[in-house]
Amino acid sequence: MGPRGIGKTTLVRRVAAEIRSREPLHFVKQFPNIFVGTRMLVAKALLKHVISVIYATLVMSLRAGGLGISKGSVLQTIPENRVYVSPGRAEAFVRSFIAFSHGSVVSDEPSAPGVEIGRPAETYRRVRIESKFGKLTVLITDGHLPYPYGREMTGYEVPNLTDTLTKAKDSGVDVLVPPYKTGEREAIVVRFPGEYIAEIHSVAKK
Repeated sequence: MGPRGIGKTTLVRRVAAEIRSREPLHFVKQFPNIFVGTRMLVAKALLKHVISVIYATLVMSLRAGGLGISKGSVLQTIPENRVYVSPGRAEAFVRSFIAFSHGSVVSDEPSAPGVEIGRPAETYRRVRIESKFGKLTVLITDGHLPYPYGREMTGYEVPNLTDTLTKAKDSGVDVLVPPYKTGEREAIVVRFPGEYIAEIHSVAKK
């Protein structure tokens, strides 16, 4: 049970509703002279990262300990923040984010498999960045994405995706996208109570 006898599922749903009501752009608009153009995209990405990490920590501590994502209240791996950007803004966004975060591009794949964004017959550009803010995956698309893509703010790495999938189903987590494989990882997309959607993956064995 949560504080004052509130059930864990109810608590997660309440927090989720509160977070969804606080669109990061509302915070950014308070500083119009600072966050303009590409800077606004960077600011929104950072704010989303902070919000997703706070919420993810709560969700994982309450729900995901048995899924192999967390051990107790501590995440076993660094969550991967996911940001969708249009092709026309991608270069400026990546450049500005790196300059602000002092991070670096660890991979820039111009023909990433489209199955990662729900469009298996196509390819798209994917950029991965690492910095002191954590991991950031920039998915560069035209915005025409099937549900639930574009709504998963965070990705989590687990040691064994098959075991995690079994535990997720037993825990009442909805599997929105069944397991799929690429050269880098095997992944699923799930929905936790409170409509929190996340990608979960394991690194492909070489």
